[in-house]
Amino acid sequence: MYRELVVYLIRNYSRSYRYVPPLFAFLMFVVFLYSYKPNYVMSSFAVTASALFVVSSWICYTFIRSEHPVQEQLSMIHMRSVPRYYVGMLVSVLAVVFAFAVFALAYPIVFNKLVRMPTPAEIVVGLLAHMGMACLGSVIACFFNQRFVPRPFFAIGGLLGVAILSFSQGALAQQLGEQFQWIEWALPPAFQLLDLMMNYGSYSSGSTIGSIVLPFLYAAVLAAIFVRLMKRRLAG
Repeated sequence: MYRELVVYLIRNYSRSYRYVPPLFAFLMFVVFLYSYKPNYVMSSFAVTASALFVVSSWICYTFIRSEHPVQEQLSMIHMRSVPRYYVGMLVSVLAVVFAFAVFALAYPIVFNKLVRMPTPAEIVVGLLAHMGMACLGSVIACFFNQRFVPRPFFAIGGLLGVAILSFSQGALAQQLGEQFQWIEWALPPAFQLLDLMMNYGSYSSGSTIGSIVLPFLYAAVLAAIFVRLMKRRLAG
């Protein structure tokens, strides 16, 4: 059932051509980034992962808007559950951005754009970091869909604001003082992933695993909240 829904939603999204602007923007960004040398392995992955955070938000925002409201209702009836439908939608979005993540890692490796060949561990960490960023960006965008924020101007502005705060939360918490250290836990943990990749050599195995797992846990919690809110909103 989920497989049919995911295939249908991705096909429907591809027919809308709403994927073209974020796809083109990401491709051009990656190609432009690696047109300059030197390109160090993990710091370069950090840049493309950060870009994927923004692009995945863009993709999810347009993905949610790609299906006609009537067809959306029919899809929910077919799934026999509002939560199942939105879980399937999130899986569909992640399937799309996974291709972006693979490209971001494969391009510099295949075309020898890095100062050296990354180790298998660096490739795995890089892929997980890209997907962690993609999960955060995608789930955050869900809360700015037209049912919560009807005006696109405010939705896009809100998404950009959250992205800026997410990447600057470390410096923000230091400037605001100890009483605001909770900000680091309240905001999406994109900064932690970024710091991991920028300072990869200084992280222990345990710290690396923790920094990678945290964004997925955070995204899972947000996804559960989003699905629950959509169920209540549609039921009302």
